[in-house]
Amino acid sequence: MISYVNSLNSVLLRPILTPRFALSCMDDLLSGLGKLATQAPATPHPARLPIQTHISENTAEILLTALLFPAHASYAAVYDDFGLLGPTTILAHGCHLSDTELAGQEGGRGDQPLLQPTLWRRKSGGVDRRGRQGSSIVPFIIRHQKSFQTYHT
Repeated sequence: MISYVNSLNSVLLRPILTPRFALSCMDDLLSGLGKLATQAPATPHPARLPIQTHISENTAEILLTALLFPAHASYAAVYDDFGLLGPTTILAHGCHLSDTELAGQEGGRGDQPLLQPTLWRRKSGGVDRRGRQGSSIVPFIIRHQKSFQTYHT
């Protein structure tokens, strides 16, 4: 399927790996997707396939993730340890990310996954949901313009 979508040579249609969220995946699947992201034929697109998934939408999800993935330091570390975090990763929600996760410091690389910007914002006490109608994604795109340009060339 990845090869077929790439063969269409469309700037509007691209393959993307979509594990629903960590809780719905076994270790083997997460590991396989991490390998596929870097091994799949990416021509004419970047060498790494984009990945989209959910993270830290609510505290119950975070606690269950910690119970099911005890070997990983955080929710983001689950994705990172399986090779799913990086500059081509899009994370939905992220309402309760730690400061380390928000800084993109998982694994010490500092590459920042793209976060869905209209549902959260930083506050002095942490992160809260916003979800206001009329929230604009434009400032987010401008900040990440280089990343977006990489995928549209």
